Amino acid sequence: MRQSTDDDLETRLRELFEHQAVGIGGNGRAWHDAPMVADELEPRRRPRARAAAIAAIAVAASVLLVIGIVATAPAPARDAVTVGGQPGSSVPLHFATEQVRFDASALKIAANGRTFTAAGSQVDVNSDPGYATYQTLELGWHEHGVAMRLYFYFAADAHDWWVSSLTTYNGHAEPDSIEYRGPFFRTPLGSAYTGDVDLVPAEAPGAHLRIANMRLQPFLPPPLCNTQTGAYAIESNDGAQISLDAPGSVFDDTVTLYDRARCRPVSTPGRFIYQFTSSTRGVVSVQGEGCDPSGLPAGYCDTHTYVSLMAQGPGRATMHVEAIDVRTLAVVARLDVPVTAKR
Repeated sequence: MRQSTDDDLETRLRELFEHQAVGIGGNGRAWHDAPMVADELEPRRRPRARAAAIAAIAVAASVLLVIGIVATAPAPARDAVTVGGQPGSSVPLHFATEQVRFDASALKIAANGRTFTAAGSQVDVNSDPGYATYQTLELGWHEHGVAMRLYFYFAADAHDWWVSSLTTYNGHAEPDSIEYRGPFFRTPLGSAYTGDVDLVPAEAPGAHLRIANMRLQPFLPPPLCNTQTGAYAIESNDGAQISLDAPGSVFDDTVTLYDRARCRPVSTPGRFIYQFTSSTRGVVSVQGEGCDPSGLPAGYCDTHTYVSLMAQGPGRATMHVEAIDVRTLAVVARLDVPVTAKR
């Protein structure tokens, strides 16, 4: 095998880019190895696909365990779980999503002259998977005949995570949010914060949040670091399985490349490019779209590349994703995502 010269590599790269122009998404940002830092992120929802065209998909943050009740084995994943105990009583709690784990001996939210504990309630448990510097834990239920919630908004830098803010509802029939402004609980990445929580919001007289013996850990390593092989792994952020309602409907996904040794997103834009293909173009077409940083949080495009899928006809197909090292043209990671297009 002959050695490649710089001119050879340049020629091969040019040919690759021209040949894959439709299929490859890149963000066009400069290649750098500096870690991403986000000192403070405002609570926001992750940019999602075109809402009118998105079909229902498997939720990435499905609940893993039943909360506060005696059980000998974890319950099946579901969106709502039952908290044991009598309404108003103090009961142990456990909530878990793929991104966040939460444990506490008791929860008390004081609002509108009432105390909310979630005991005896059906609690909706979700997380916004976010990205390397942003995630959420979102708990919602009804108690005393009104809606209540407890939302944690997480931020992170290269070393630590923290809660940028907490919100609850105010206990009224037409609920409004009460914000507890952080930062709170700064803790090294990979570790859980443990301790009691006793917070009073700045602008809501009479409101109070108490959590006894809380153990909280966001930014949990994704399963792909264990299930995939090689030095890198690819994650589809919006669905391990994708469903499109009818021909012409569109679904926008994002993909992220992980360094499996650290199980952290790769933040070296320009070093890697993606190739997206469809196994059956008569069922679904696939096109990489890169990432436009306009209106997105700082660092989002460093670890996210968009891909757009359009249903062409009913059937099943697979979206193939390959991450390519531009220095060597080697494929460093692969991912196959099942896609169903309905009639």
